[in-house]
Amino acid sequence: MLNIIISHKADLDGVASAALMIKKFKKNGEPFMVYMRDYEDESEIIPSELLKIRECRVYISDISIMLKGFDEILSKISRIDGKVLWTDHHEYRTEYSQRLKELGVDLLIDPQSPAAAILVAQRYSLDDVQSKRIVDMATQSDSWKIREERIMDIVNIIDYYNYLEKKTERSRLVSLSYILAQNDPDKVPTDDLMAVLEHYKKVKGKAIEKVLSSSTERMISGLKFYFALSPSIISGTQATDALIKSFKADVYVVIKEDGGVSFRRGRDDIDLSKMAELFGGGGHAYAAGASVGDRVDENRFEQLIIEMGRKISTTSTYLTGSKK
Repeated sequence: MLNIIISHKADLDGVASAALMIKKFKKNGEPFMVYMRDYEDESEIIPSELLKIRECRVYISDISIMLKGFDEILSKISRIDGKVLWTDHHEYRTEYSQRLKELGVDLLIDPQSPAAAILVAQRYSLDDVQSKRIVDMATQSDSWKIREERIMDIVNIIDYYNYLEKKTERSRLVSLSYILAQNDPDKVPTDDLMAVLEHYKKVKGKAIEKVLSSSTERMISGLKFYFALSPSIISGTQATDALIKSFKADVYVVIKEDGGVSFRRGRDDIDLSKMAELFGGGGHAYAAGASVGDRVDENRFEQLIIEMGRKISTTSTYLTGSKK
């Protein structure tokens, strides 16, 4: 039986989850293929070509079940010749999980887990030293409590590859998951990747300068927001981190030039997954994402701030009442 790995391409947690599964199948001598996917892929999160494969087992990790094109995804799953196992740690709605379970999808979703890689390792009994280190790297990254420069280096490489690879093949990201699976994690990035990293660090610094120079403060329903426009070459996480280090606010919103939106909070009584849902997105209470579609220039950025402010002010469902 052919094993299919589908994991989130956008961050170290997704790459690490894929690496753990690669380790599992290589150890057992089982055939496998790897796909790195993101929410912008919509129904192609389940690659159409999987419907041609006879007898397969599909392992999805670090991808929320709250997806655009959900009905088409369900249709594809119903036509897969095999089992689907889905492991995730994002917020979700019961009606989504129920519909997947009705199709026989084996779900493990725990929004309280700091990283999907933790759940993947637990679910498939990956408890060797190398696997534990990969999980630790993923956890530091996804909680944005990075203690080691090496892990930040891997995060930077992933961000650069995400900027370069918009199409679903994403060969560089697939390759990186193999590198992490087959090497001592503390020897990644390898020497050849370090040269790429040094180039990226130079352009990243200029991108962060643009984020900070574009930042603007707005009051919405009694909450202080900081909005910023970010070049696509850095991740929403890195852009919002720059805002958090520079300004004090209740909510930070980064709108990227490619249309992606990242939300981060400055206080604990705000559920950003609910705020992101207003714009067709989702995620965690402390960090979430969405999309405004087309490319964003400075003029559209100003208009989006107004439009988003209006929509956010129409509801308070994102306030949990547990301020700290």
